[in-house]
Parts: sequence; structure tokens; C-alpha cells
Amino acid sequence: MIFVDYCNTDKFKESSVRNASNRAKQVGPSTLGRRSMAAIHHEMAIERNLTTDAEVGRAEVYIRAHTTKDNKVQFPETFEKIKSIQSSNPTSQMTSVDDALIQSIGSDSRGCIRGIGGNVGKITLKKTMPIIHKLGVVSRERDNLVDKLDEMQKSLGDLHQKFQCFVDKQGEQRDVAPPTIPPFKSSHASLPDLVNLGKRCDLCDWKKRVIARGEVHAVDPKTRVHGAEMGDGNFSVVLREIIAPQSELWKEDGYHDTLGEVGVGGFVVWPKLFLTIYP
Repeated sequence: MIFVDYCNTDKFKESSVRNASNRAKQVGPSTLGRRSMAAIHHEMAIERNLTTDAEVGRAEVYIRAHTTKDNKVQFPETFEKIKSIQSSNPTSQMTSVDDALIQSIGSDSRGCIRGIGGNVGKITLKKTMPIIHKLGVVSRERDNLVDKLDEMQKSLGDLHQKFQCFVDKQGEQRDVAPPTIPPFKSSHASLPDLVNLGKRCDLCDWKKRVIARGEVHAVDPKTRVHGAEMGDGNFSVVLREIIAPQSELWKEDGYHDTLGEVGVGGFVVWPKLFLTIYP
């Protein structure tokens, strides 16, 4: 009853007439319906498989919010201007107080930031700009790192194939030298472990005494050494120097019992916790 009484007041009726008149003057009303700008922001981030919603510029959200279900864009001239500004200045795509949207349709009114949603003002936007910029930098660095890892895996894969062809031609000779560059490893190896490939290392016993020296040859737990998988927490190492030849192997390989029997140039599986790896 309180709400009904309020709707019948002169103040409410005057406000309703004024709002109806303002809505009638709109050239291109929002097409969001019951959805909010924040919901559209998040929806576009998911569609593009982005890390955060901040990677979606508000100009793009504004365009989506004024596009009908049949893909008819309202204000086509304004939206073409937005696209032109973004093409000439890529940094204007990121949300800011001077982005492509502001340059196209003018400054935001007080207490309202278009293309973001409610309860966000200019001061809040300015304070979050460094964070948004940092997120963009981190995202680009992540993409560059993924590309470099793909290139490295491809190069190591090609090298591994060439070395395997060489081994096949030599037969099963035991004196074939191991490759100086480690072979290709699958995605089972974690990124922190991959950086250790090819590095010099000391092999230690359970008392942390150095008993041999070598190079990290494989870090993927699925790598097979002497017919068996290395397992989690272990690295494959090429022996370059044996200090204590009578030291027993950490993991039996079915062929040898001590480091001396494996010999320089041979492969052993050793726990990475008992390896001192040099940069």
C-alpha cells in the first residue's frame, strides 16, 4: 500500500512524465535489457578466453550494449570513429579517462562512467589505471613466453629426431656420446623444471656429500631411462665426473649397482632434492 500511495503522489507522476519524455528523445537506447554493463564486460572476457575482465576495453562493451539482437549497430558513424581511433592508437583500446570512447562521444557525466556500470567514478577509474596497465603487460609477457616455449620445444624436438637418427645408424654402441643439448620433453615437465635442462649439477648422497658431477639431461617424470619412467621428483643426469665410484645408485636401473659401473657418459636417475644445479 505504501508503494501504491507513493505512485499516486504528484511528485512521482511529474517524474514519470519527465522520464518518459527523456526516453522518447533517445536516438539509440541501450539494448542490454535486464543485463548490466558489468555482466557484458565479463561475458566478452569469457568469449575471448582472457585472464581478466580488465583486458576488455569499455569502448567495445559500449558498442555491444548498443547493438541489437540482429547485429544492427546504433550510432554507426560514432562507432566507426571509435574503430578509427583504436586503429591509429592501440593504447586507446584500454579503459581510461581519455580512451577511444571519450574521444568519440565526449566526457562522462559526473558520477557515471559509460561502458563499465554503476558505482564507478572518474577518481576510481584513475586509481585503477596502473593496475589495468600492469595486467595488460603481464598478459602480453605471458603470451610471449608461451610462444617462446613453443618455439623451443619445436627446436628441441627437431634436434632429438636428428640425434635419434644418428644413434640408429651407429647401432647399439655404448660409447655413443650423449647430446650436449637435451632432447625434446613433453608437457609433463613443469616450467620451473624445464629451465634446468642442460645445466651443470653436483650429485649428492643423503649426507649432502658431492659424489659425482654431470649435466641435467631430462626433467619430464614420464621420461624412460633404462626402460623405466623416472617418476616425480627425479631428474635424468649425464655423468661427467665420478668422485665416489662405489656409491650406490639412487634408483636401480637393472644393469648397474654403482656410479662407477655406469661410468662417465652414462645416465642415472637422481632426486632433484639431492642435486646442486648451477646457473
